Amino acid sequence: MKVRILTSCFIFFAGNLLSVGCSSVYAFENGRVGTWTIGNKDVLFVLMGKENLMIELGCDRADSKCEARQALSQATLKTPPSPFLGVGAPSPGSRICLALKGGVVLGVDRQRNERTFCRFKDQTHVDNGALVYMAHLNDNRTQTESK
Repeated sequence: MKVRILTSCFIFFAGNLLSVGCSSVYAFENGRVGTWTIGNKDVLFVLMGKENLMIELGCDRADSKCEARQALSQATLKTPPSPFLGVGAPSPGSRICLALKGGVVLGVDRQRNERTFCRFKDQTHVDNGALVYMAHLNDNRTQTESK
């Protein structure tokens, strides 16, 4: 997958004030990437496979050693009950994340949309929805193999 960095710059005059700035956007040939701010860090995510699983860029390769990538094959809905995390019950994605020894973090995109991700000790991330999707597939595969 080829990466292009598109940079746009602007000059803005308002009275006696002059503002100059540039911003860079990462673009992929297939347009399947997004930047989410987690904490104070911008993290690039790519949609992986035909399922469009959102995972951190670099972890989408089959030979990746990222904990986020490995978590997809380990995800299961058969997780122990999670400790109480606040108001309401934790979502299935959060429960799976915690069972895999990850931490649940909130990401915000440029349009101010919010999404939860699972962060692992190696600081890689995967979308909690991707964990739920893969947990269903993994659990169904396990049931089929045991018959």
